[in-house]
Amino acid sequence: MKQALFYIIFLIYVMPVVGQNKITYDPYSVKKKNIVKVNLLSGFLATINLSYETKITYKWSVQSSLAYTNLKLDGSDRKKTSMEGFQAGIDLRHYRRQRNEWNGWYSQLMLRYCSYDYHYYVQDSTTNNVVVNYQEKLKGISVGYLFGYQRTYRNRFVIDAFTGIFASAPIQYTSNPIKPIKNFTGQSFEINPYTNGGSIRLGLKIGYLF
Repeated sequence: MKQALFYIIFLIYVMPVVGQNKITYDPYSVKKKNIVKVNLLSGFLATINLSYETKITYKWSVQSSLAYTNLKLDGSDRKKTSMEGFQAGIDLRHYRRQRNEWNGWYSQLMLRYCSYDYHYYVQDSTTNNVVVNYQEKLKGISVGYLFGYQRTYRNRFVIDAFTGIFASAPIQYTSNPIKPIKNFTGQSFEINPYTNGGSIRLGLKIGYLF
């Protein structure tokens, strides 16, 4: 009888401790090594920009990205411009003085391969009222330096804001007046920030940790 009473008292004290350990388990404390992101600002340029970031050490990570653009600019009914193409890139990111993993200020080196098709449609007196499609194909390499700030929320969601500079060098350029008209010259995009030139880069991304 005394032994049975002892075991009952023992279970009464032990069970709450075991249950408490299970209840206080925090799923948000699990370390996650990957983030998928989408750039919100790219939408203003008719671009879908997705990126994937993965940790290699506590302060270093690698990010790959892919962007697709399909932009149409209507100057008038008789002069229209369109741009279609993609960017593929890889970045090396270093977090500075971060208090928590994935959070804090960072610097980043970027490398991009860009390929675009430009179309410039003209129909006016210079083309004898015939629609002319002046096409350019451009490919280039971009390198740049970015700095920004990233923050996580509930170990699930991410906000990433950055700015920086980049420069581009052409690796291929071709033009093709599909219907050549005498003395006609289309608007050229041979010099542009993505394949031949340089500019400032801005971004605001939201993402998900897993």
